Amino acid sequence: MPLASRATGALRPPRVSQRHNPRCPGGSFPNSRGPSRLPTRSTATTTLAALTSMPTRSCFAMPAHPPEWYLRRGSASLKYQRFGSAAHNFARSFASTLNWSEDDYVMSWLSRAALSSGASELNADLLTGDAAPPELVDSHVSVSIRARIAYLPRHLEAEGVSIDSVEQAQLRLRFDLDGVVRDPVSRVIRIPFVAEVRIRDDRGIEHVGSYQDTWLGDCKEPKPRGRRWRRFCEPAA
Repeated sequence: MPLASRATGALRPPRVSQRHNPRCPGGSFPNSRGPSRLPTRSTATTTLAALTSMPTRSCFAMPAHPPEWYLRRGSASLKYQRFGSAAHNFARSFASTLNWSEDDYVMSWLSRAALSSGASELNADLLTGDAAPPELVDSHVSVSIRARIAYLPRHLEAEGVSIDSVEQAQLRLRFDLDGVVRDPVSRVIRIPFVAEVRIRDDRGIEHVGSYQDTWLGDCKEPKPRGRRWRRFCEPAA
């Protein structure tokens, strides 16, 4: 918008300030002092030649003789290192509220079976599906184990490894029956546990992932749900 001069009162055009750009020797940015100058072809060529002829810093240069650990690194070694995190995440997922079967959590079924039978340890083969002891492996637990075995290849693929590199995979869930705390009012039991997954790769190296926590469950088995709840909440067969 034109502005009025203080001395004469005449209108004068607004002044567009220009700011010099030090990174471009032949040009300048708007809103800076002085006239605007655009870089010429010769100036741009000189600037490009100066930038391309700059020496490479030593911290980014490849050494003439790389160390042995640098030569051994690669996607193969990093792939095998991910088995540890994959085993830990699988154990934590199994012993969590994400594991549901037949109106209750699988950990609640296992904790009640362990307290009633006295068997404190569950062992399952994640490749063949064999599980023991029979006191803990009822119909609810066996369904969950089969579902987890079917999910194992996708779980490993999400972690960045392949099921083809696995020779053996074992799941062990151990309850501490001596540390059980019962609440007679709320009928809640607190039982410490340790979930552990051992994966042996095709090189013979074993990777262990464990998860330790305390499970809170109900002392009594839940009542069966109605047909309407099963229709909308259970997955289709």
